[in-house]
Amino acid sequence: MIEAYLASGNSHKCQEFMKMSSSISIKTIDGFNTEENGNTYMDNAKIKLLALKDLLIQKNVDISNLLLFADDSGLEINAMKGELGIHTSRFMPELSQPEKNELIIKRLENAQSRSAFYTCTICYIFKNSDIRFTQSCFHGTISFTQSGVNGFGYDPIFIPKGQTKTLAELGDDYKNLYSHRALAFKKMMNIALAIN
Repeated sequence: MIEAYLASGNSHKCQEFMKMSSSISIKTIDGFNTEENGNTYMDNAKIKLLALKDLLIQKNVDISNLLLFADDSGLEINAMKGELGIHTSRFMPELSQPEKNELIIKRLENAQSRSAFYTCTICYIFKNSDIRFTQSCFHGTISFTQSGVNGFGYDPIFIPKGQTKTLAELGDDYKNLYSHRALAFKKMMNIALAIN
């Protein structure tokens, strides 16, 4: 069993990662938060990872056999170039998530393309290794209405390529096999399990 710490204060994200592998036990630090001021997903993931590492060292946690990881993810919508991406978590902060989803649907009413993709970059250190990265994308389109109750964020408006239902309708089992986060996580776990 690999013991790990995730650099996130997002409980949904931690639960999602935990469902992806029975070979890992993941902990978080309550209230973890750091400013994500990088220019790329890699920058932001690395900022979070180094902040986590420093915090654990300050708390006298022996990290020599731990997997420390952080991810930065975002939704890229072709018709809204640059509005989300690395800024996805900070997009329209005054709106609730369902309101954000409705705004995006409205903005795409007359768009020629509804294509979109999620991207996830994971930055990690295992057993004091050098910093490493994995990345994956998950392509699809934006739906015309919100639908589904599973998942979180933009899942109710994202239809994966080859599917007719939103990610929120398809559910956790599908998401934990095929999503951007699942694929990047699997890449990291394959390397970690080989080292372990």
